[in-house]
Amino acid sequence: MGQTSRQVRHYYVANKFEIADGFTADKHLDTKGDLGEMKAFVNDSKNHLYFEYRGHGGVTRSDLIPISNIEYINLSKKEDLRIKLAGKMIILPKGGHKQKFSVNLKVSGIKNLNESDPLQVIAHYEDDGAGMVTPDKVVDVAINLAKGAEKTLFNSVRIFVTASDDPTNVGTLTEVKASNETEKLLASLANSSIVPQSIVVIENKPEPWNEFNRVRRIMLNVDSFVIEGTGPKIVNAPLDYTNADYYVGDGILVKDDEYFYLGVRGNLYPSCSTYIGASLGVADETQEYDVLDIHYSHIDSGNTSYKSEKDITIAGKKAELEALLEKLKGAKETTIVSPTAPKKGPSLEEC
Repeated sequence: MGQTSRQVRHYYVANKFEIADGFTADKHLDTKGDLGEMKAFVNDSKNHLYFEYRGHGGVTRSDLIPISNIEYINLSKKEDLRIKLAGKMIILPKGGHKQKFSVNLKVSGIKNLNESDPLQVIAHYEDDGAGMVTPDKVVDVAINLAKGAEKTLFNSVRIFVTASDDPTNVGTLTEVKASNETEKLLASLANSSIVPQSIVVIENKPEPWNEFNRVRRIMLNVDSFVIEGTGPKIVNAPLDYTNADYYVGDGILVKDDEYFYLGVRGNLYPSCSTYIGASLGVADETQEYDVLDIHYSHIDSGNTSYKSEKDITIAGKKAELEALLEKLKGAKETTIVSPTAPKKGPSLEEC
């Protein structure tokens, strides 16, 4: 967002969001009620907007926002905010000459503000000299990678085998565990008429959120060191991200963002804001949220004008949040963007 003066973001998780139909006392939020309830108030002339929100500390009210000072309003759908798990597909080579190489699986992680050093697991592959893929060799490599993932990579990835050698289709995946034995796994695959041709490595889902174990993602890299032959073909696994096995809902990100904007920045320094805890939040990491961003500014008048840029972010339900977009249609100089990525609206000087 740049280095603008007095910039701030207010973050709200709205379990219920509605547009108030008036300004009389009975239209405002009562101090008692469900947590996470939020109301938007827009005057009849559609030139001012503000919000009321009920959190753990009671009912709070946002700035009174001149609608002409809104640069953009953007609604992001929950489907676009999901965490897509990383995956790599290792397609073992076919050909008429000997293959000898190693598969190197490297994982480095980012947790909170710290990046951990990369960890590595290596599995060796060597065929019988004919250059043909054999199921036992594929399974051996997969089991060795699974053992390394368990012992060295702290189960940050999962290992699978598949009969597919098509880089555009992972096929049916069979998970390989560190405890598997080659002969027994081969027999089980044979019973299902599966002849493994490739290995697929997929990022594991993050652990449940808490203050000390926040959102952890990994950077996954797979490469090979070829001694003889062509080596494997390694591609990004073409996972179906509409399948819940391959994504994580944005609830865990919303929970983490809410915690951050409640004051965790103070927790990053000794003896500052140590009372802030996740218990003050409303977000549920098991839920998915659509997210509305409103970017606006307060502008001083006179020769020494300053621009105080601000954001209000509301995580809630798309159908409820869209009601605000409908209400603001026709408001002067407001750019409503939905449901694409945030887009720069009119310049502040034009507001």
